[in-house]
Amino acid sequence: MNKILVLILLLCSFQLWAKQIIIAPGTASPSGNDNNAGTLAAPYLTLTKAWSVVAAGDTIYIRGGTYAMVSQTRLINKSGTEDRVIKIINYPNESPVFDFSATTFMTNTTGIHIRNAGYLYLKGFRITGLVQRVGGASHYGIRFYDNVNYTTLKNIECDHIGGTGFVVGGSSGNNLFEDCDSHHNSDQYSISDPWGSGDGFQSAATGNDNTFIRCRAWWNSDDGFDFRLVNGLVTLESCWAFNNGYIPETTATGGNGEGFKLGPKGKAPSTTDTLRVVFNCLAFNNRLSGFAGLTAGYYTMYIIMYNNIAYSNGVGVRGNGFRFVDAGMVTTLKNNLDYRNGATPAISHPNTHTNNSWDSSPEVTVSNADFRSIDPGEMSGARQADGSLPVTTFLHLARKSDLINAGIDVGLPYENTAPDIGAYEYVFDNPPGLLK
Repeated sequence: MNKILVLILLLCSFQLWAKQIIIAPGTASPSGNDNNAGTLAAPYLTLTKAWSVVAAGDTIYIRGGTYAMVSQTRLINKSGTEDRVIKIINYPNESPVFDFSATTFMTNTTGIHIRNAGYLYLKGFRITGLVQRVGGASHYGIRFYDNVNYTTLKNIECDHIGGTGFVVGGSSGNNLFEDCDSHHNSDQYSISDPWGSGDGFQSAATGNDNTFIRCRAWWNSDDGFDFRLVNGLVTLESCWAFNNGYIPETTATGGNGEGFKLGPKGKAPSTTDTLRVVFNCLAFNNRLSGFAGLTAGYYTMYIIMYNNIAYSNGVGVRGNGFRFVDAGMVTTLKNNLDYRNGATPAISHPNTHTNNSWDSSPEVTVSNADFRSIDPGEMSGARQADGSLPVTTFLHLARKSDLINAGIDVGLPYENTAPDIGAYEYVFDNPPGLLK
């Protein structure tokens, strides 16, 4: 009994120790003001104020509504711990928006700038409207500037940023980006390379082990996911990149336009370590290649790619679905699906590839009939209530496709006698009305 009583007292003291801090837009009721107490009845206005009083184990709740931003928010020089994470999350069932559309920043500016911080958990808000001005520098929606570790971003959306949505910089590692969206970002006024720095997700970090799960990047003027020069491990699972490389919502040329730019490694020495792991991802309707690794003049690195789909990329410019042609990019490709891209897969040098749609034995053919749908209209739709990707039939295999059971076991779960080729396993016990 004494031990139980001590445990109860410890739990109660922890709850008293950890604070809940509330911010709300100035238009809410009750409205936020940084002279308030930061409670539900008297919330702060800015995340900057809340950050100044937060400590390990505390939670900052962001009330729903639009925050008319006049300056960037800096979350610096403060960390949680492994068992006492600092949380910055939307108030339950509410949708906060940090809107920068009234600002006129000419120098490089970040909506939320994080540096020298760790063990953070950010969830459930949107950053938008950080527009690049004529003659001004490009911007970032949210940026890990340096030494940001063990931090999770979940259900964060960056859109209509005059530059790049999400950036991981410096020695930032062991971070997770889950169910995040980055779209309609572009930098048309960059002097040296107009439209060429408008990525969805970008990293040039020296950190290691950054992971992206179920993230989407679309209508960005440059690349969807750009990991050029990243020297550590990057893992991508079930991510989608589409319509990148165009001036948003047009077919006019923007920047490069690769769905997933996976290399090169930026610093010596060369290594036989696997630095990119990509599985169950989709790249479609990007201006250039769907998945590419370009290492000419840089350093050897290894890539593993399992069960990905490249569809209708580079059609007007002869781009490839899969492009790995430089000697420094050693790639293992298995169970990947290439269909209707501008050119056949470009794979050379010491690469291992087997049981893909282009080299399977026995040989498979791919046509529209292999899929339940080739209409991508659902792919930019609203996420589900829990923040996961929208339900879609796009590029899911049809019942009679010879891509079913044509793959090889790579350690990923599969449904039948063997893995399927592509990103989606066919489930034979679907209700009859859903089968084609």
